[in-house]
Amino acid sequence: MIELEKRKLNYLGGIAKNRNISINKEGIIASMGIDKLADSLSEESFTEVKLNLDKEKPVWVATLEVEISH
Repeated sequence: MIELEKRKLNYLGGIAKNRNISINKEGIIASMGIDKLADSLSEESFTEVKLNLDKEKPVWVATLEVEISH
């Protein structure tokens, strides 16, 4: 992913639930676990996506811009 960022390319990434992230909310940078961020989002923030694997599996997705804390 670092190489994609260097080339300024967009990508889709997933974050493990035990990772901390930093997010800019209304000009305030907050650092928290991804689980706490998910809990703070409204139901309307999530969109149902159906994955077609061996059998169809619905998952709920929220799209946000965050930074992974080091």
